[in-house]
Amino acid sequence: MAMNSLTEFLESVEGRLYRKLVEHHIRKQSTDQIASSLRDEVELLPSHLRGKIETFIDVVNAGVGHDRSFWAKATCQDAAVAISEAAMRVMSPSDIYRAVEPIGQEWWGDNSLGIFQIATLNFAHSASFQRRQRKFMGIRKGLFR
Repeated sequence: MAMNSLTEFLESVEGRLYRKLVEHHIRKQSTDQIASSLRDEVELLPSHLRGKIETFIDVVNAGVGHDRSFWAKATCQDAAVAISEAAMRVMSPSDIYRAVEPIGQEWWGDNSLGIFQIATLNFAHSASFQRRQRKFMGIRKGLFR
């Protein structure tokens, strides 16, 4: 089933650890497939947002990419909050959301699912070929780390 909004996706994975989502991508796709999916997600964004993605990824990485406690405890919902906070440092809320209301209500716009996916696929891509990063994140690529 295709998800139409980030809210719908988060409801479907309620309580799931974010690192398990990243791990799922690594186990199901090759590094090249993840990179292709990442490019596809960027291309689906409106053109005025595409130029902001590199900065957005830098902000996400600086915010949670090196936070061991985030990778140990963060659920997909926690990650969505961290990712949206990073996005709002780079993009305007109107670019990301239809209307800003409290989390848990329909405030995630169409672009927010793509932005969430871009951050997730970026983490999966770099972890897919960096064993030390997988170990730091608590992610397994296969039977062994």
